[in-house]
Amino acid sequence: MTTGAMIIGIAARPGRTFRTLATEPRGLASGARTLLAVGALYALTSAGLAAAGALITAPPCLVFSPDNYYALQAFFALPVFFLAWLAAAGAAYLLSRRRSQGTFEGMLAVLAPALAVPLIVIWFFAAALAVFLALGGSQEEIMALTTGPGIEQAVAFGYPILAAAWLIVLSVLAVRSARRVGWIRAAGAGLAAGFIFLGFLIVFIR
Repeated sequence: MTTGAMIIGIAARPGRTFRTLATEPRGLASGARTLLAVGALYALTSAGLAAAGALITAPPCLVFSPDNYYALQAFFALPVFFLAWLAAAGAAYLLSRRRSQGTFEGMLAVLAPALAVPLIVIWFFAAALAVFLALGGSQEEIMALTTGPGIEQAVAFGYPILAAAWLIVLSVLAVRSARRVGWIRAAGAGLAAGFIFLGFLIVFIR
């Protein structure tokens, strides 16, 4: 399955797409390619933000200077995405192991695009900021739009929250499709997977 077809399928028919990925021979390769492609987008955008002199808008959880955080993120974004995917899939697989079917490879295959596709939504904001700064805009102008109450602030804060909620929903569907378990077990394992992955992003990605 091509990356484009997978993204469209997950947006339009997630259950069917996940079931196909979980059983097709090259499902793992297709899923991994999609997740790593999104990770590469974040790395490239981080490099663009660093070149434009952008500063992170939230305090770092790591002991890195805010002044060069995006330059460092350009190097560690892709490994973070990869490790977060493995941790999320491992947790989902273990939590759904009782009276379940499917393999760990199938779990990896379906969870990769379930995590990656919603992150494309969030990535558009970072990419737009990088382009805006490259064209001569200032980060202060963007901050001024989102600091006061209004539609701009609502979009800036609400859009990532909706994307995170979508990621959780897709994670639950992915677990149910890969492991063929009931909704309660799928919800528990999917929530754990989604929150583990988002936890990595909260700690590392700005």
